[in-house]
Amino acid sequence: MLDSLFRVDARNADSRYGKIFSNMAQECYRILNERTECIEISSHILEMFIQNYEDGYITDDDFAELLGLFGKAPEDFGFELCVSAEDMQELQGLFEGGDAAEG
Repeated sequence: MLDSLFRVDARNADSRYGKIFSNMAQECYRILNERTECIEISSHILEMFIQNYEDGYITDDDFAELLGLFGKAPEDFGFELCVSAEDMQELQGLFEGGDAAEG
C-alpha cells in the first residue's frame, strides 16, 4: 500500500489528486507547487534530502527536482544521475523511430 502512495503524482496539476487539491485550496496548491524565491536552505534539510535519496525513498528525478527548487543540482553534491539501461533502450527506440519518420 505504501508503494502505491509513493507512486501518486500529487504535484501534477493534471492528475486526479492535483485537480482535487487545486480546487479545494488553490492558493495552498500554488504555494506548494511553485518554485520558491528563497534559494537558501539549511544544511540539515539538505542532509535529509541526500539521505532520503541514498536510502531510495526518492527517485533520481524527484531528487533533482527537489534540489532544483533551491538552485542546486545533484552534481553539486557529487552525484551523477545515470539513465538506466531500460530507459536508454526506450530513448534509442524513440530516436530511431523519429529518424525513420523523417527520412
